[in-house]
Amino acid sequence: MTDAAVIQCARLHKRYGGHVALHALSLVVRRGEVFGLVGANGGSKTTLLRLIAGLIEPDGGRCRVLGMAPAAVRSRIGYMPQALGLYGELTVRENLQIRAALFDMPAPSAASDAAIHRLGLNAIKDNRVSRLSGGWARRAQLAAALIHAPELVLLDEPTVGLDAGARQQVWAQILALADTGATVVVTTHDLAEAERFSRLGFLAGGRLLACGTPAEIVAGAGVRSFLLSGAAAGAKLDAATAIDGVVAAYPHGTALRVVARDRASAAVRQLARDRGMLPIAVSASLDDAAHVLLAGGA
Repeated sequence: MTDAAVIQCARLHKRYGGHVALHALSLVVRRGEVFGLVGANGGSKTTLLRLIAGLIEPDGGRCRVLGMAPAAVRSRIGYMPQALGLYGELTVRENLQIRAALFDMPAPSAASDAAIHRLGLNAIKDNRVSRLSGGWARRAQLAAALIHAPELVLLDEPTVGLDAGARQQVWAQILALADTGATVVVTTHDLAEAERFSRLGFLAGGRLLACGTPAEIVAGAGVRSFLLSGAAAGAKLDAATAIDGVVAAYPHGTALRVVARDRASAAVRQLARDRGMLPIAVSASLDDAAHVLLAGGA
């Protein structure tokens, strides 16, 4: 892996009518990264991914992919949208042959067979896409996005709606892509899933609130997390949320988990002592950091 930039976005703006989808967003993704665009639904993750893919144009700012305008390098990009982009009445093999032909590959049938083997689709290669389960359909769509061996792979919520087993299969393929040297950008709203990324950008309201490794995101948020244990800990929730600097408090098993900014740590510990509870400092998670970022930073 090198540090060469594959994606360079500078002060991107995008508007849909009166709605501003992206606000002066700047981002760099390096070659060989598995980079995550993380945030709740409506945070403009899909808009940014479509812009990087060259499917839409920004209203301001600049985006370069592989050193060029995205539309100029579409043949070097593999894009997998959330919605199923395959022909339901055709088989998996037929869909892949069509996709290979669209990329002007010299032997579409051979390319289709190679993709079927690579993604483990032999069992369903002759099935119509409309009859596939969610997990198989996602894998078939991933095969279509990768059939031309793209240098940059853009995956929009690739595991949404899948069961645990299917999610693991898709993630195995994503991580295998990185091993080949491809750069992968994945959108997700699942913060537990985000722990897998080498780096991530946290998006909300069309703004990039934080960017870095998962550990850097947590450290940069200045978040402190506590478990308050004791009799009827959950009943103390209102008292915890009333503390200035506490951004979240919720039951966690038999304890109360409190997420606070740095300045509130002493007050949280004092509350626990006053109410006969034991305050236990625990490692902050990305979910905890997200509470602080969404509340306006540290």
